[in-house]
Amino acid sequence: MKKTALLLSATLSLFCAARALAANDGSCSTNDPGALSALSDASAAASFSANDAQPPASAIVFRADDGNWTENVEAASGGPGAIFAGANLRLVSSASRFPNCGNGNVTAFVRTSDGNVTSIPLDSGDRMLNRSANFRVPAGTDGLDVWFHAVGYDRWGNQSCEEWDSNFGSNYHFDVKTFAPVAVHFAADGSAPSADRALPRGGAMVIDYDPARIPGCRSSYMGHDTWNVVAHAKFDNGAVMSSNVVAHVGDTGSGPAVFAIPDDATSAQVWFEADGYYPGSPTCTAFDSNGGANYSFDVR
Repeated sequence: MKKTALLLSATLSLFCAARALAANDGSCSTNDPGALSALSDASAAASFSANDAQPPASAIVFRADDGNWTENVEAASGGPGAIFAGANLRLVSSASRFPNCGNGNVTAFVRTSDGNVTSIPLDSGDRMLNRSANFRVPAGTDGLDVWFHAVGYDRWGNQSCEEWDSNFGSNYHFDVKTFAPVAVHFAADGSAPSADRALPRGGAMVIDYDPARIPGCRSSYMGHDTWNVVAHAKFDNGAVMSSNVVAHVGDTGSGPAVFAIPDDATSAQVWFEADGYYPGSPTCTAFDSNGGANYSFDVR
């Protein structure tokens, strides 16, 4: 603790000296609130790195729609998604893709670009018999091949059927992207946001958001905070994606929010919502949305 205090004092002294030199007035006090605030802001900016963020999770959903089999990559936060190296990937398979063994046991197989194959038993499924399981995409891979195997059993435990969903033996291929997000900063003073660089199509954006921008809706219950701040993003006319920045209610975790940018996007709209709860029921809502116009960013 003493070493931390000495380090802070020394850093503040150096900061004051630099500020005094720039102002050409030769004066600066280490007790100056302005200096303390500026140092705090500088430290916060320096401490945030987009590379420290976790890649956004996604899902590959294998369905049968209108008699046709479909395979869609969807973002965990809603809307179309992308698969990033190092991210959590959820595999979802509809029972209707197995006409004979849809009620049986289903195993997913994932082969990464280095040739390694992982077998993943899917869970028992929901009411529609959509089975799923999670898979962590290895950091170094740039592609995945996925296929499924279903086995059914009779009442005596004997195998009664077997089916494969493997694109007729070719398997289903999905590209995996390298996670290199662009940070977009929203400072506590309510100023206009700034991005480290242009938002790239097919890339990702990470939101560096200071909750002080929405001072309202700070609800509490029995000494515990009961408010959340949620980031929303919409690319062109696509679906709205949402991710928590601060989460005191629920178990979905806190930010920074990270969003995958669609390959065909040309613009992004971002806004924020604070919700207070008491207890369990919403009590108030406040927005940081550029006066209702949302914050716009070009995507290139």
